[in-house]
Amino acid sequence: MCESATGHILAGLQCGRTMRIRVRGTLTRVRPKIRVSTPGRGYKCIRILPLLSVFIIVTALSILALSEMSVVAKDTVTGVIGGGGAASRIMPGRAHTRLQHHKPSHQEKGMSFKMEPLLRRDALSVELTAQMVVNRYRGGVIANTIEKESIYRGPLHCNHPPRDCPLVPPNLCGRIDVETWLKETKTMPNINLTYVPKDCSPRHAVAIIIPYRDREKQLSMLLSYLPPILERQQLAYHIFIIEQIGNDTFNKGLLMNAGALTALEYHSYPGVMFHCLVFHDVDMLPEDDRILYSCPQQPRHLSVAVNELNYRLPYRQLVGGVFSIRTDHFLRVNGYSNLFWGWGGEDDDMGYRVEHVLLWISRPPEWIARYTMIKHEKRRPLARKVRTKLLRTSWRRYRLDGLNTAAYGLMEVKHISPILTHILIDVGHPPNSIKQLQQEEEGNT
Repeated sequence: MCESATGHILAGLQCGRTMRIRVRGTLTRVRPKIRVSTPGRGYKCIRILPLLSVFIIVTALSILALSEMSVVAKDTVTGVIGGGGAASRIMPGRAHTRLQHHKPSHQEKGMSFKMEPLLRRDALSVELTAQMVVNRYRGGVIANTIEKESIYRGPLHCNHPPRDCPLVPPNLCGRIDVETWLKETKTMPNINLTYVPKDCSPRHAVAIIIPYRDREKQLSMLLSYLPPILERQQLAYHIFIIEQIGNDTFNKGLLMNAGALTALEYHSYPGVMFHCLVFHDVDMLPEDDRILYSCPQQPRHLSVAVNELNYRLPYRQLVGGVFSIRTDHFLRVNGYSNLFWGWGGEDDDMGYRVEHVLLWISRPPEWIARYTMIKHEKRRPLARKVRTKLLRTSWRRYRLDGLNTAAYGLMEVKHISPILTHILIDVGHPPNSIKQLQQEEEGNT
């Protein structure tokens, strides 16, 4: 009897029910307490919850992707867009689908510009290219030194070097009346002169690089106008005229890269590499000789205020016209882009490179950095699709497009005078995709 009662009580406790038991003549309600001593089925379910959540999320994303693919296959317009989305940040210029049902506008019609096939993924790194350029220069200096020492048989003299030239040149005149000079000057430049500061040692060795084609009048004026200013600034300078041969599309960026690489094979002062490079448009004349062509600590945009632009700087990244940059900085930004076939864009691309790699661009005050642009016929601009996409991807592309990928033919080097060298460059032909976009844009205008 007692065993059976005890069995009923234990069964009730296990089932979690309230049992009535009699203890010494009283009736008491007892609520059982159940203790879980070993993990059961509920504990296993808790461990499975994270995996179950991941499975549900993956399934939902898969269903969403399949639904979007079905919609895109029916009524979407495929095109190249820029400036937004994770895909455009990871892969610049990637084709992206627009979920739009309207008819494509005039700008959306036609072919798109594919930039990726023009980039050389197997190119040397920027750092290795810079080291090779420096080593090539140093090797040339050593070879020239050995050659001179093997020829010289006279006595050795220990001459004390002259003192450095002052930081502020003492012979500057200030503002120049360019309009009057243009009216009165009708003579050809004296390109056979040799200049070395007499009483002091130049602080800066500067290479002036002028990209050029079919502008003999502007070139003649610049070569007459600029050397006296550089002499008053007491610089050791050399002018390199980089001319593109042939009648194909003009590529200013590739010309300036070729000019820089060729200039670095020369030394303007015994054993001294050019401290900086000044890229100078052939139609720009400074209105003040206080615009120093010396070598700045940061890249310096000299032509801040131009008469054709109402003597105002249009936008912050502009470095076109006249731009001075230290040689080591030019190697760090990998030079100019080689993909701008036509007028415009390569200078803005350089501005983005400088801001990304070197942080900022310095400029003289606008009331000093004034330039006169010689009137000339504008060249055919680069197709808008190409220019926009290249500028949008500038800082992501600079390691694969520049000095380390410059491909050109060095046709002839003419040493006209000790301070003037004329270099003929063959830049080749623009890619077919750029040609087609150029023709398409010209046909729509």
